[in-house]
Amino acid sequence: MAQADLDLIAESYQKALALPKRRKNEILVSLMNQLEHNYSTLII
Repeated sequence: MAQADLDLIAESYQKALALPKRRKNEILVSLMNQLEHNYSTLII
């Protein structure tokens, strides 16, 4: 994952914070899944 990809995830995270709770949670889960997939890590 390149720095540009991380920058896009950070930008998406910042935008998600302003959304209604349900939509915000959906986007945050999606971002977390992307990070887990790209870095082969799992949240415990």
